[in-house]
Amino acid sequence: MRCEGFCSSSPGTITPMRRKEREITEQGEIDELLGRAKICRVAFAIENEPYIVPLSHGYDSEAGALFFHTAKEGRKIECIAANPRVCFEVEGDVEVEAGDERACSWGLCYESVIGYGTIFELVSREERESALRCMMRQQSEQEMDWAFEPKMAEKTRLWRLDIESAMGKRSFKPRVVEPHRGTPPVPPGGSHTPTRDRRASSRIDAPLDRGRASRWCPLRETGG
Repeated sequence: MRCEGFCSSSPGTITPMRRKEREITEQGEIDELLGRAKICRVAFAIENEPYIVPLSHGYDSEAGALFFHTAKEGRKIECIAANPRVCFEVEGDVEVEAGDERACSWGLCYESVIGYGTIFELVSREERESALRCMMRQQSEQEMDWAFEPKMAEKTRLWRLDIESAMGKRSFKPRVVEPHRGTPPVPPGGSHTPTRDRRASSRIDAPLDRGRASRWCPLRETGG
């Protein structure tokens, strides 16, 4: 079931954001970022030992859930068995905002979502195929009648992460560079380019790079 309004923090999970002007408060914008990102980092905790792993994923905004796949065995499986409660993070557009020789004139444009939830395995054929289709839609950015080879599917375990709380943060406002004596250093092979307003090219609905998306297959990318 979808956890309505999980963009708000819950007691004992997400600490209220200090920089309120950077918080993503609209659920639809958090949904869009979770559904656009290609990699989700999932953090596990077992016997006071943290373990984080990057995973390709699919996001279902109606269910409020992330879907992943793994091999039959591995450290992730051990962590889930010991403690299915996890923390996750995804990020969207990230780019360094160039300044001059003053370190504090440089900045960073970014957007990210951090959340908590519980992960469990999908066992029925219908659930597994639905999860794989969700992943394929997100990774390929295409909608089609996907077919999955039974022998490959048998080697894969599918997981669902039900999101309980999440919070988004974004910083696309360009840094203001004060007038400075002297000429900023010229980068190798080019001329100095003034700091640009990244809001036009880094906003949440910016075009995506589709270069390798169509060659991605979840059943061939299964990790340990």
